[in-house]
Amino acid sequence: LWMSEPGVAATQPAWSPDGKRVAYIACPDPRHLLDEPDATPSRRIAQQHLHVRDADGGNVLALTRNPKFREEKPRWEGSLLRFVRVANDPAEARSLWETHGTGGGMRKVRDLERV
Repeated sequence: LWMSEPGVAATQPAWSPDGKRVAYIACPDPRHLLDEPDATPSRRIAQQHLHVRDADGGNVLALTRNPKFREEKPRWEGSLLRFVRVANDPAEARSLWETHGTGGGMRKVRDLERV
């Protein structure tokens, strides 16, 4: 199963409890950034966003795309998908968020302690 299109790396996969969908973090594939002069690891990390797709590889849905944040650690809890949102500004807090696996009803659950 290919989880992402060319030029995009898919990391941190999390299968839905029914096995029909997989959530993952998509970010630029480092191999495709080699020729870009400003391609730094921090720039790549800043572009980590939450995606979901069907187990057969179809129906890709980008759940997040805000350039001020990156997402990490997706985990399913029933039909809800929880993930950590981290501001790309180091002064901002990390927070736990949840959404439906179909993309609706995104809400902040709580702030997390700084690490």
